[in-house]
Amino acid sequence: MAGCPFIRTRTASKKRAIEAKRRFALPKVTWGLKETHARLIEFLMALPVTAFQQEEISRRIRLDTYEHYKEHAETLIDWLNSEGN
Repeated sequence: MAGCPFIRTRTASKKRAIEAKRRFALPKVTWGLKETHARLIEFLMALPVTAFQQEEISRRIRLDTYEHYKEHAETLIDWLNSEGN
């Protein structure tokens, strides 16, 4: 299986990171995803409950998690289709 694609970028540094990861095999990408998710959960669990009542924090979490993943869906679907999956 070829490297896993990522979304189109908005910044040069993000674009470089994406291009570097584009060559990674799916298991390596999946491992990175799991590691990132674990760090996110650890961070969120350390926040006081009152933090989630602040609109800016809730908005940022929303944008950086499930809202963000929608950006990946089309590219990943295209990639899977191109791999014959």
